[in-house]
Amino acid sequence: MKMQLNINGEHVEGEITSRSAGDINVKITKPYSELTTGAHIMNLARAHMSFEGADGDKRAKELLAELYDISQFLEIKMANLKRSYEKAKIEVSSVTPQYTHEVFINERKELKALMKLGEVTSNDYQKKIKSLKTKAEDFENKRSAIMNAFIEESFSMEISADLRQQVIAKIAAV
Repeated sequence: MKMQLNINGEHVEGEITSRSAGDINVKITKPYSELTTGAHIMNLARAHMSFEGADGDKRAKELLAELYDISQFLEIKMANLKRSYEKAKIEVSSVTPQYTHEVFINERKELKALMKLGEVTSNDYQKKIKSLKTKAEDFENKRSAIMNAFIEESFSMEISADLRQQVIAKIAAV
C-alpha cells in the first residue's frame, strides 16, 4: 500500500511492505530511498491493539516520517557522520582479539578434525568450543557497543535496532 505525507512542505512517499495484526513494515521511496523500518505489537497487547485498520495506517505514517527525518539527517550530516564512522571503525579494529564468527567456525573445524583423530577428547572439545564461543561473543559485544555508541553520539533522534545496520551500511558506502 502506497502512502504520501507532507512534512515541512516536502512531499514524502513510501509504502507498507508488509502488514499483519502484530507487525508492520514501511519503506521510504521519495524523496529518499533505501531505508525500511517496522514495528511490532507483542502477543499480550494484541487483544487491545492491531496494525490492521486506522491504527496501522497512523503507525505507518509515523514510521514513514521517522524514515524521512533519518534520511534527511543522513543527507545533511553525511561528511561528519563518515568521519565519526571511520573513527569507530578504527576503535573496533583495535579491540583485541579480532575474533570474528568466521575465525570461530575455522577453529571449530580444526577441533572437530583433531577429535576425529583422537587427539582431543569429547570433553576437551566441548570446553574449547565453549571458550571459543565466549571469545567470539566478547568481541561481538565490544564491536556492537562501539557502533551503538557511534549511532547514539552521532544522531539527534532515536534509531531503532533494525534501522541501525541500514544506516551504518549507508554511511560505510559513501
